[in-house]
Amino acid sequence: MTEPGARGVSADYAARREEHLRAAHSLGRVDRGIGAARVVCFIAIVIAAAAIISRDAPRTGGIVAAVAVIALVALIAWHSGIRDRLRLERTRARNCELGAHRAAREWDALPPAASLTHPHDHAFADDLNVTGDYSLIRLIPSVTAAARAVLGEWLLAETPPPIATIAARQRAIQQLAPAHEWREQLAAHANDVRADAASIDELLAWAEGDGWLSQRPALRWTARILTVATLLSIAGAIANLIPVLVVVLLIAANIVLSAALRRRLEEALTASIGQSGRLTGYARLFRHAQQAPRENEELRTLLDRTGGIGSADALAALDRLARFGEVRYSPMAHVALQVLVLWDFHVIAGLEGWRRRHGGSLRRWLVALAALEALAALATLAYENPDWTYPALTGDTPARLDGSGLGHPLLAPDVRVANDLAIGEPQPILLVTGSNMAGKTTLLRAIGLNVVLANAGAPVCAAELRLTRMRVRTSINANDAPERGLSLYMAELLRVRSIVEAAHDAADCPLLYLGDELLRGTNAVDRRAALVLILRHLVHTTAIGVIATHDPEMARDAELAPHVRPVHLVEQFRDEAEGSTMWFDYKLRPGLASSSNAIKLLELVGLNETTLAALEAGDQTH
Repeated sequence: MTEPGARGVSADYAARREEHLRAAHSLGRVDRGIGAARVVCFIAIVIAAAAIISRDAPRTGGIVAAVAVIALVALIAWHSGIRDRLRLERTRARNCELGAHRAAREWDALPPAASLTHPHDHAFADDLNVTGDYSLIRLIPSVTAAARAVLGEWLLAETPPPIATIAARQRAIQQLAPAHEWREQLAAHANDVRADAASIDELLAWAEGDGWLSQRPALRWTARILTVATLLSIAGAIANLIPVLVVVLLIAANIVLSAALRRRLEEALTASIGQSGRLTGYARLFRHAQQAPRENEELRTLLDRTGGIGSADALAALDRLARFGEVRYSPMAHVALQVLVLWDFHVIAGLEGWRRRHGGSLRRWLVALAALEALAALATLAYENPDWTYPALTGDTPARLDGSGLGHPLLAPDVRVANDLAIGEPQPILLVTGSNMAGKTTLLRAIGLNVVLANAGAPVCAAELRLTRMRVRTSINANDAPERGLSLYMAELLRVRSIVEAAHDAADCPLLYLGDELLRGTNAVDRRAALVLILRHLVHTTAIGVIATHDPEMARDAELAPHVRPVHLVEQFRDEAEGSTMWFDYKLRPGLASSSNAIKLLELVGLNETTLAALEAGDQTH
């Protein structure tokens, strides 16, 4: 874990951010120029129209008006593309800025953590800071809601996937990590997608549902015939070939048909038209995804499942249809179109035609794209932490975890302290002792978070890590829950029971348990007796564990001692002019801790015998 690696990433991000800002500045000038040209075209059209109306120069006015209209249409189309590129460059500049903040662990500069829901009794999520403000998920760049759900499944999985799946993810992440240009653009396009999980579920329900109009061919043909007849009758009436009464009767028929089926038309349109705009973002995201590196078999399989360029074209077409449906939100235009051509019927027919062709594939496309996004996000995590490594997972029994240079993933590289450790037979319990603030809890979380990353297929914060594929259970930060009638001691007991039950669970992989000051909700004598009893039991299972405690006497239990590998963390004090100061090096040492610092900490915060006596004397005078 060397600082230059993180500095190099930050410098690279800073350079690329400047490139994107320069590109955005140039595009901004073009954007303003096109805007001015559009105003000129509009003014030219107004002047030409005035010339035509006044008959001063109708021919010249007609030519100018035609040229100005054509130019305006071309400028509008060009302007749209320029604004898309401008937004993309600005987004990429912002993402580079956030990437530098993530690499340096500048938490205050990062956006709020993404929401990952999990049950209150999850095996490890809260204890290991997988979610929350200061969490692993906050170190992973933003993705669409669907990809965030995939990351949640991978990072919060209480049973890890098979080793073959983990290895496949590792290979894909290694392939994507150097492709920073592709990853940056993918993340920028993902920022344009505004669809949340609920709206995607609505879209999928519509895509996989039954068509309303397609099941009524007579109604569909009636709408087509009425539309053609109405348009022909209007043309005939203008040419004085058909009585106006025929037009009136046909329009009346359109009105009656629309009024009779108004509710069904609204229901048929609602599920899809709300996705307009979001679908444009998805179309761009799918189109860009096809440019991913294809040297890796796992990536090729995922890209095939996204549907290729065809899925991007299909989603763009669905977006156009949805926009046609949104005409109903412009009442005057919608009424005119509905009365004249039965607009909603034809939009629904188009949407249901799309559903017949592509509706059955949409879920597969979105699932594959979400997995590709999740891999790209973890590849960005790997890129931003170049000193991390990919762990070697095995199916070995009994379970083992051997790490060198293992550190806490959430700590900045310049303050992170790495340790070497080994957990497994013949000593399946690593007993960590040490004073307050020495780093015991941080060590537990470092071990747990790295196992979580390993199980997800991601790189880990270590120089080298070899471990058995294993589940994780923790009891680090248990709290009372009055709303559920739980005292602190009972909350801890429930966490410990979950560890014991998981150790006996007939799962396909062993358990790693992590406990910090277990059963602290009771007195020291009972706590030691209960904890020794539990650990004596656990050593006869396939589980391995790390226990942090202030009580070294547990390691001296005759039955437990052969199964325990004691290590400790120490504090040191310096006498300086301002007084005594305490510092820690956070390095693991073999054996049990031989010192404590509770009384010294009291003195450091001013609660020594002198100050306490002075406070007592002051109370007596009052």
